[in-house]
Amino acid sequence: MAKKLTPEQIEQKIVDLGYDIISVTQSMIKFWYRGQKVQYFPKSEWFSGKSVKDSRGIEELFKQITPEPVTKNSYLRIVSTVVFDPLAGSNLQTVIPDIIAFCKLYKCNAELKFNGCQNVITPSTDAQIAIKEWFNG
Repeated sequence: MAKKLTPEQIEQKIVDLGYDIISVTQSMIKFWYRGQKVQYFPKSEWFSGKSVKDSRGIEELFKQITPEPVTKNSYLRIVSTVVFDPLAGSNLQTVIPDIIAFCKLYKCNAELKFNGCQNVITPSTDAQIAIKEWFNG
């Protein structure tokens, strides 16, 4: 039987896999995976979320959240900022959340060019604030 990991070790492993921790309490670790929140309960070893199949066991969780390659070639990765230049008529309320989800999925930053302006979008960008600042900045 494998050695039981402490909540701190589990949290570190999630971070090492490249996922952002949302919150940690004594009873739960919440983190982002594929743009969705995942909750892991260390005491019961239960986890759930929209981007994972609900199950039990830390080994099962780590099987499900193993990083996927950006391309079919596992030796390739994004090493610079991805630039998005939406088509004319695009709506920022649709575009920005989609780009944030992309950044979270691929753990990268993106540059958004829109109506002659450009801003950097990161996995932690708040969509509503970004949209508001775009028009007020």
